[in-house]
Amino acid sequence: MNREAAARVRTFLLDSGFTADGVLARVGAEAFAALGRDLAVPIRRVLDLSPPTALDRLIEAFLLADPIPVDALPAQVLDDLEALGMVRRDVDTVTPVVEVHPYGEPDTDWFIVSDIGAPTTPDHVLGLGGASLTLARITPRRDVARTMDLGCGAGVQVLHAARHSDAVVATDTNPRALELTALSAALSGIPTGGLVLREGSLFDPVADQRFDLVVSNPPFVISPSHRFTYRDGGLAGDELSRSVVRGAAAHLAPGGMAAVLGNWMHVEGEDWRERVSSWVSGTGADAWIVERDSQPVADYAATWLRDAHVAEGPEFDAAMGEWLDAFAAEGCTEVGFGWIVLVAPDQPGEAARPDPARSDPRPSDPGPSDPGPSDPALSDPARSDPGPSDRHPPWVLVEDLAHCERLPHGDEVLVFLKGCAVAERFTAPSLLAARFQLSDGATITTTTQMAAGSLANSPPRLGLAGVVGAGGWRPAIPVPPELVVALLEDPDVAIGDRLDAAADAEGLDPLDILGPALMGLRELVRMGIVRTE
Repeated sequence: MNREAAARVRTFLLDSGFTADGVLARVGAEAFAALGRDLAVPIRRVLDLSPPTALDRLIEAFLLADPIPVDALPAQVLDDLEALGMVRRDVDTVTPVVEVHPYGEPDTDWFIVSDIGAPTTPDHVLGLGGASLTLARITPRRDVARTMDLGCGAGVQVLHAARHSDAVVATDTNPRALELTALSAALSGIPTGGLVLREGSLFDPVADQRFDLVVSNPPFVISPSHRFTYRDGGLAGDELSRSVVRGAAAHLAPGGMAAVLGNWMHVEGEDWRERVSSWVSGTGADAWIVERDSQPVADYAATWLRDAHVAEGPEFDAAMGEWLDAFAAEGCTEVGFGWIVLVAPDQPGEAARPDPARSDPRPSDPGPSDPGPSDPALSDPARSDPGPSDRHPPWVLVEDLAHCERLPHGDEVLVFLKGCAVAERFTAPSLLAARFQLSDGATITTTTQMAAGSLANSPPRLGLAGVVGAGGWRPAIPVPPELVVALLEDPDVAIGDRLDAAADAEGLDPLDILGPALMGLRELVRMGIVRTE
């Protein structure tokens, strides 16, 4: 990697306005959005309205994959682009070899380098996509020493992790992915000292190392073939997703977290919740499992066959038959998509140890980009010493969030995980003895509707402005009316006593509302809608 050339190219891209904001301002929101749907004509029409600038030429080359005149960019820039393997130059024309997508966070500008267009070869490296954006959004962000990105692809997660990690280890089975991750990082101004690139399958490249954060957008597609490295895991059914989850738990440092995307099978006669929950059984980690969507197997197969640009007709039908046969053999009727967030125990002795059968030693020659086994940023024996702990048993929460208005962002996930840990520490008696009150920003929604010729009130719903309920990442929580009344009473009185009083006022037996009230309270604690201060 020619770091000097990369630095000069980065400067030219920024000076030319080839950033997410700059491209949006140049072509407009409508054309910019159309490009995300693989529609290039709207942008070309905008660019054709005026003489081309350097920004226009960069858009043509790296977003539209169009050849540009050899004199369209400065000679030094073209030399650097060619040295980095980003373009191919002949006498009159410069032809792009890669796509470059401006990307970033509000205070920084990055560049994602990927292969051009639709995949045609097994080692195709996909660019910025919905799955990578989902993972980047939901990953808990906090300053950590070591992060691992399993299946780094074009390097999207690496760029995010580098902002809050002393060291990032990026792995992939595809050497082309490691090459483009390195280029994405260089063009994005990521320092070289904290980034390690390793080739290998699953967790083999990191042996028994531990990390404070593990992120993975792995090749989770459940398919009967291994056509493309970026999507097809090559293992039966959803075994690839299961292996990544269990491996992530095994490689977490005490108190570490993992965020993993995955697909899982809905098998006839089996609850998918139990299936995915079993993946974390025995790991010692807390787990939040979310299904964001699911598809019948025929729709799922069609989605990925079209992704591979399989032509409609006999070839498509034959491939569809192969996929459906594979699903039928597994008893799979639907495929779910979502994420699993893991939290390792703070005490080092409780985390699951890596499975020696799945962790080969690292190669004796780690290569120039590998700091080797003695690198203090990646190896800390003190973190893996077993020790006693009185930690509560791990909790597992499985949810279907298909109908939520939006995805949570990392900070919200951190708050939620903390709330889950607090909620799990409460027994039923301790919940009733606590002095709960509504948090600032809590909302109460009631609905009155006509039923059988008269007005009837639906159960009230509690939310948190911008977080739970309207505009939030999960729906408001239905609770018994008596719980709302109790929460509005004197916070210095135990909530159980307030519930009894509210039930008595309505002429109800307090035991009749106890179960729903306890369930509601536990959920309110998870979401921070109530507090005990």
